[in-house]
Amino acid sequence: SNMTGIIDRLEKRGLVRREPSPSDRRVKNVVLTAEGERATDAIRAKMHTTQEGLDRLTTQERDTLHTLLERVFLAQPAA
Repeated sequence: SNMTGIIDRLEKRGLVRREPSPSDRRVKNVVLTAEGERATDAIRAKMHTTQEGLDRLTTQERDTLHTLLERVFLAQPAA
């Protein structure tokens, strides 16, 4: 049911569509739409940019960043 909810939300946003399986009428295949492909490409590009930025940090800078981010996220109230 959790997976169905996720697919429902993605479908509502136009990122995926359900198609009947050609081999089993009980099965629905989830297919990425053109909008879903664009969203995926944008996410991958941002991840690549973030990784490049992290790669420029020294080990000490990464450790400091990790410590600071840990403090930020631990300071937030639980959802």
